[in-house]
Amino acid sequence: MKPVYITLYILIVAILCLQVYAKDCDPPCRNGGVCDEDSGHCMCTKDWVNTEKDPDCRQMSCNMGTGPSKDKNECNCEGTGFDQINCLGCTTDHSCNVAHNYTSNDGTSWHCSKDLVPINSKRFFCGISEDIQILLGEKGTFECDKIYPKDNITDDAKNRCYFQTWGYDYVKAPGVQTQLLDCTFEHCTFNLYHDQETNEVMAHYECSHTVKCRCSLDGEVGDDEPYCLHSAIANFLPGMKGKAWVDCHMEGDKKDQCVINQVDLAGIMIEMENCLGRECYFNSTVPPIPEPRTEPLWWIGLIVGGIVVVIVVFLLLTATIWSIIHYYVVKKEHKSFVGEYYGAKLEFSNVSYFLKTSFFKPKQQLLHDISHTVHPGEVLAIMGPSGAGKTTLLDILANRNKAGTIKGVRKLNGRKYGRDFNRLAAYVSQDDCLMGTLTVYESLLFAARVKLPACIPMSEKKKRIKKVMFDLKISKISNRRIGDKLHRGISGGERRRVAIAMELIGDPHIIFLDEPTSGLDAASAFTVIHSLVTLAKKYNKTIIFSIHQPRTNIFAEFDSLMLLSQGRIKYVGPADDAVNYFRGQNLEIPQTGNVADHLIDIIVDAEHSGRDLPFNPPKKDTILESDVPIYGSKSKKTHGSPALLTEQRFFTGRLTQYATSFMTQLWALSLRALTNIRRDFFLFPAHFISSILIGLTLGIVYWQQGDNFNSVQNRLGANFFILTVLSFTSMSALELFTSERVIYVGERANGYYNALSYFVTKVLFDILPLRILPAIIMGSICYYMINFRNPFAHFAYFILVLVLFNVASTCLCIAVAAVSPTVAAANIVTIVIVLSSAVFGGFLLNRTAMPAWLEWVRYLSLYNYSFEVLAVNDLWDFPVKLDPLGFKELHIPPLNVNGQFVLGSLGLSNKWFYFDIAMLALYALLLLGLSAVLLMFFVRERR
Repeated sequence: MKPVYITLYILIVAILCLQVYAKDCDPPCRNGGVCDEDSGHCMCTKDWVNTEKDPDCRQMSCNMGTGPSKDKNECNCEGTGFDQINCLGCTTDHSCNVAHNYTSNDGTSWHCSKDLVPINSKRFFCGISEDIQILLGEKGTFECDKIYPKDNITDDAKNRCYFQTWGYDYVKAPGVQTQLLDCTFEHCTFNLYHDQETNEVMAHYECSHTVKCRCSLDGEVGDDEPYCLHSAIANFLPGMKGKAWVDCHMEGDKKDQCVINQVDLAGIMIEMENCLGRECYFNSTVPPIPEPRTEPLWWIGLIVGGIVVVIVVFLLLTATIWSIIHYYVVKKEHKSFVGEYYGAKLEFSNVSYFLKTSFFKPKQQLLHDISHTVHPGEVLAIMGPSGAGKTTLLDILANRNKAGTIKGVRKLNGRKYGRDFNRLAAYVSQDDCLMGTLTVYESLLFAARVKLPACIPMSEKKKRIKKVMFDLKISKISNRRIGDKLHRGISGGERRRVAIAMELIGDPHIIFLDEPTSGLDAASAFTVIHSLVTLAKKYNKTIIFSIHQPRTNIFAEFDSLMLLSQGRIKYVGPADDAVNYFRGQNLEIPQTGNVADHLIDIIVDAEHSGRDLPFNPPKKDTILESDVPIYGSKSKKTHGSPALLTEQRFFTGRLTQYATSFMTQLWALSLRALTNIRRDFFLFPAHFISSILIGLTLGIVYWQQGDNFNSVQNRLGANFFILTVLSFTSMSALELFTSERVIYVGERANGYYNALSYFVTKVLFDILPLRILPAIIMGSICYYMINFRNPFAHFAYFILVLVLFNVASTCLCIAVAAVSPTVAAANIVTIVIVLSSAVFGGFLLNRTAMPAWLEWVRYLSLYNYSFEVLAVNDLWDFPVKLDPLGFKELHIPPLNVNGQFVLGSLGLSNKWFYFDIAMLALYALLLLGLSAVLLMFFVRERR
């Protein structure tokens, strides 16, 4: 015979032998008994015994008592010193000594323990809560073997706990008490802990595995399987394999109440009341009672708060130290030129500018080889028809940020432009950027705080303000507000002079102005130009401005004139010599009328007719070597001081980029922000009043929610609606930021302050008061009105999430506004982002039903993290009465379930609780940083 057949034969014989010697219990074991395959007899628990008639653990053991009675199947415990089911609950120390037949003269004895802390094998006798007695019975018992400390449990230690329910089979044996349910758990531990929610000490049993859980009712002898008191129970039992835990109240209003939870029951709780712990123990074997452990919630907040404090302190120290260093550097710089009427010599050669107007078209050249030299004390007017390139050339000379490509050489005082250009030069745009809520004096005071070094005393700064106002003839309007489109203020000419005054505060050596007379009447226009000419004459300033078509009296003020046509020079030199120059080109210019009009007419006629008007430059190799105007000799009308012009005193040193430090800029911006808030106070009460009204409305609509299923839905809806309200109210930052963007861009381009100073000011005076405080107010009002979780820790987490969510939403709006051209575009983009975030937030779309290929989107949603934290914070371990439709028809009472049942159905879990908070804080920081980066690098002047 082949070996393979021999092996197969031996295997079959072995199996048959095992079947012969392995004995099944007949009838099957009941009430938690286990069949011994060697003997074929049932091994019963301590509640049951075998009899000759019923060898299947069908009869109660009755322990020290007698019985059980045949009519009610109850034990008679009278006179035994034991009570409860099966007479297993000791009542006195004497009864324990009698039960163990123990007498001693050395002072040792057995004792009866009556608390809920186990020593060896403690049994709890409890009443089942009335609402689930129809499912489980009237009484419950819970017993554990000796519980070892959790850290000392070995793999082979069973450490089992047993749970049974007792009641009556109202169908087959009414009035006869019997066991209804039997569960066995293993690898169990015990400890005491201090519950911060109830401020009570709790006894906690936790078992890592469910061995079995089955019904115990039986009918006639010979039934193969026991059945359950209610068919609904049978649906849960097969899947019960995981962790189980029991929490018992050791003190407080719920003392001696216990709750049994099993992870596979999806939050359904088995509530027991009036629990009595009974155990006989020998006094020499009593282990020390463990100290209640405290949930480490406080130190988490302490660590996070400590980290935040350390970061804030570090940033403050860094900013302070840097500001002190900057202060002394600027002080040293200031001593090198203070009190001197330095001039500014501007030289530019072959300046060309190229701009790509369309993706499909090549770059267009807007300026062609512009060259000239402007001297201290000189007033240069750049004229030409519309589209000639006046503003483009002025922007390039003023070192403004252009969108196109610049070629050529530009020098100020003999060296190329550097980072300190704005310290020596000033630029006044055609559209002045003034804050309408400030007065004229306050605007100049702000400019003095940021444009003048901090080493200059405030008294000196105020003297300079008065001198500038006197020079520009605006002293009489010093206390009048600037005004805006909705609030009437000063006139257009006065606004233009205030804008010039703000630039003059910093004592620039050269001033650029873009069409300073645009939109002004004749008298105001002349006043502005005459003030500029006076400055050039009195303080040796270099003045360059573009102007479209000046009147005769204004044209007479010019020292030098540059005429442009289609980006090319048609004339540059003394303004008085322009007429003679064109007459020398055989062009007729009338003897009467406005000279400026005649010059523009010549340029326009030449453009229309296609006639070229070539300009003959000097014969020098480079324009940068010239110290005199290009055409003709120095005008007799030059306003600069003769002595200064002869000496040609220029400041050639290097300066820091800003005249003031970060802290000084922050202080000046903060003072202005406070003034602006005080004058334009509508936004503050609007946010606070709306927060109060919304909080009250939410509290009234969702007033005092309970613990049934409808209330749970309302709780979740309230949390989601609160987040939605905050996300949409944060959109007010869009218009607020966009409306101030023009001011910010202009002031930053003029060197008033850096972007970080402005951003920190926005955080202090926008995000803090308008985003954090309203969220706290609204949350504080509605929280207890809605009846969210009472302990303060839950309230603190609730407020923390609202604050983080609102800050993150606001920073998102600022980031969108930074890259959006208009408020309308920013609104559309923000609404799309907010709604998309809400859809994937876990409320409108169940996480378990979310398409797999779109699941990644929820990790980008602020709602995803915020809503999960709020839902878990309110419902985790929250008792919920589950009473869905159909329970009444099946005669099933409402089930007491944990909030985990509801959260699990939504795909939410507490295991991500702190992760969600951390991610929300991280998103807030990232969006805060993104807003700062966009403000620094994208929200800047680009002309």
